[in-house]
Amino acid sequence: MNTSTPITTSSTRSCYVLSTPDTVSDQKRNRILSDSIAEEFQYTIDTMPLDAPIDKELVETIPSAVKQSVTANIKTILKGMIDSIVDGVVSSLRTRITLVEETNEILRKGNKLLKDRVSKLVKDRIEAEQYSRRNCLRVSGIPETASEAGESTDEIVLNLCKELGANVSINEIDRLH
Repeated sequence: MNTSTPITTSSTRSCYVLSTPDTVSDQKRNRILSDSIAEEFQYTIDTMPLDAPIDKELVETIPSAVKQSVTANIKTILKGMIDSIVDGVVSSLRTRITLVEETNEILRKGNKLLKDRVSKLVKDRIEAEQYSRRNCLRVSGIPETASEAGESTDEIVLNLCKELGANVSINEIDRLH
C-alpha cells in the first residue's frame, strides 16, 4: 500500500512523492532528485499518467541539470581523492626526508671519526719515520769532485767528522750515499 503526499513545486504542476515505498519495485520507482537547478522538478514515475503531455521546458533542462549535478559530484570526489593522495605523498616524503636527515647526521659523525683517526695515523706514521731516522744524519753542501768514479762517500764523511772533532768510525755508520 502506497501513501502519497502531494508536493507543490514552483512549476505549474503538482507532483506526488512516495512517502513509504513498500516493495523493491517501489523503491526503484522512487523520485528523481538533483541538487542543481532541476531541484524544483520532483516527479514520481507511478504518479505521472502515461498519456500526460511532456513539458518541453522540463525536458530541455534535464541534460544541463544532470551535467551540472554530475560535474559538481565528480569535482567533489576528485578533489577529495587528490587531497588524499597529496596528503599521503607529502606525509611519505616528510618521513623519508626525516630518515635521510637522520642517516646523513650518522654519516657525518662517522666521517668525522674517520677523519680524526686518519689524522692520528698520519701523525703516528710521521713520528715512526722520524724515530727510525734518529741515527741518521744528512750532510749537504759538500762539493762533488771531477773524478766521481774514484770518490768514496765513506772517506769524505769520515774526513769531515775528523775536521769537526768528532770521533766517528766506519762501524758506526749504517749507510752513506
